[in-house]
Amino acid sequence: MDLDEQTWFEDMYSVYKVATRYKLEPVMERSSSGLGGHLWFFFSTNIKASLVRRFGEFLLQEALKIDSNL
Repeated sequence: MDLDEQTWFEDMYSVYKVATRYKLEPVMERSSSGLGGHLWFFFSTNIKASLVRRFGEFLLQEALKIDSNL
């Protein structure tokens, strides 16, 4: 996931907390520009991009329940 807004770290951390609640282990990374971040998820098998997008949307929706400013 690529997060670029001014509140990128708070947004990324909100999604990170949701993911860990589901026993996932994402990796947080600050972008090279320093103005955003990436939240990485690694899968052990190939997954269709459409499914991964739905997965990301689900995590964002769950994070929005915790932090409506996301």
